[in-house]
Amino acid sequence: MKQTQQEQATRNIVQQLDLDAENISPELNARLSQARREALQQAEAKTASRWFFSSTAYRPAAVLAMVLVAVLLVVDYQPQQQVDGFSPETFELVAANPDFELMQEELEFYLWLEESTEAG
Repeated sequence: MKQTQQEQATRNIVQQLDLDAENISPELNARLSQARREALQQAEAKTASRWFFSSTAYRPAAVLAMVLVAVLLVVDYQPQQQVDGFSPETFELVAANPDFELMQEELEFYLWLEESTEAG
């Protein structure tokens, strides 16, 4: 029941608007047409600028930023050459040698030898 009443009310409103549109003066019709064209042009301009900034400018900028970060990380990465006077090769030798105690004694001897040559 309500559906048919709403449909009837909608038809009455549409008919009344159609009658009013036919009775609009030519000046008012021209002004309404001009306002419609301006609104459509503004909507097109907003859509075009939004598309330009979202896809054309930001995506390449984001890619460039990621490449720049990757390059800086690769260029700035330099393994530490020495830790407490020992080179990375020394650590590799210690890790690969199963006879660690003998190597430790040799290391102590070399440290003692270095200190004695520096002192004397």
